Amino acid sequence: MTTEQRANKLLYVACCVARADYDLANQSNRFDRNTIIANALMLLALAILATVAWSAFFASFLPIFAAVPLGVLIGAFIFIFDQAISASDWGLVGVLDTADGVRDNQYWFKAVFRVVVSVVLSQATATGVLLWLYGHAIDAHLQLDRSNKNAPLEAEYAHRKSEFKSRLIDPLTIEIGARQSERAALQRQVEETLAERSTANRRAAQARVEAGRQSDGGLKGYVRGEGPKYREAHRQEIEAAKAAEIASADVQAWQARMSALEQEIARLTGALDQKQSEFRTFVLETDAQKRLDTRWAPERNDPLMRIMALQDVFNDPTYGKTANQFRWLTVVSLLVLELGFLIIKIAFSPPSVYTVRLIARTKYEAATVQAEYARQLEALYRSQPRGGLRVVGGRQDDGGAK
Repeated sequence: MTTEQRANKLLYVACCVARADYDLANQSNRFDRNTIIANALMLLALAILATVAWSAFFASFLPIFAAVPLGVLIGAFIFIFDQAISASDWGLVGVLDTADGVRDNQYWFKAVFRVVVSVVLSQATATGVLLWLYGHAIDAHLQLDRSNKNAPLEAEYAHRKSEFKSRLIDPLTIEIGARQSERAALQRQVEETLAERSTANRRAAQARVEAGRQSDGGLKGYVRGEGPKYREAHRQEIEAAKAAEIASADVQAWQARMSALEQEIARLTGALDQKQSEFRTFVLETDAQKRLDTRWAPERNDPLMRIMALQDVFNDPTYGKTANQFRWLTVVSLLVLELGFLIIKIAFSPPSVYTVRLIARTKYEAATVQAEYARQLEALYRSQPRGGLRVVGGRQDDGGAK
């Protein structure tokens, strides 16, 4: 594809976008063709801006699959409106102006009307953009406002749950806790007693060895026979063995008690699980009743609530001033973008030979159609067999009445 073919294709696309006549544009000079392409680019930029802004606005409270089509729909409407502005008013400017710079009332009425419509559209678009940009602040404000409204009701239903739990679950929880504490205390006693029994067995073994040495006298310094030292060692052996037996008996008793506690804890835990299931059912029923309560403020995320929340953000004493400044900055920016094309069309349209060609061809086609209509009407008059026939839009033929 040559450079000229690419330029012709680009011009054809621009003419479709800007609603310009491709044949006339192709006959015009390069300046006119570039003007049409620039108009098309600006129209596309405005359409994309409107589509993105409105899609973001709808996405703040709708699913993305619903927000995007709505944004595209509004963007298409704004594009068609601006496209109509681009194609309207075939006026001549500069050296081609034949009206001596005089603008009639109809011209100014249309200009003011277009400005008003563009201002309304840009204001609406700016509101959508602000609702999207302040989305997190709006969500936080709505959540805080809803929480404040529902706080008394939440406290009331929380008290009901607490009372039901204290009657149903707390006694079992306390009892299980007591059994577990007792089991833990017994476990510590068993461990301590087992340590004491081990110590007693060790002392008994040492005393038994000492008594044997005293009885045999086989080592140096020991006298054979059951003397005082032997009897002392034997006594210590008996006491240590008795202490070990007592410790073993205590451990057996405590372990039996711990087994009984384990069974009791298991039984109470099963009962607690059942009570907790009943409590969960009660909580679900209570929450359902709470949501049906006439005092309950449900969660709302519709455009009206978001706009009201946005106004509250603007009126906030802490950051409302900054929010308002940013709002006006956004509104003015979108106004400039939205009105830019209209202002260029009204005040900065360059002299255009394309416009001269379009006006001339339109007048020629209108004159051709009017002449053809006159010839057809004249032929109809000649072929009329009777007089007095009235033709819509024509004159009465009185020739037959004479």
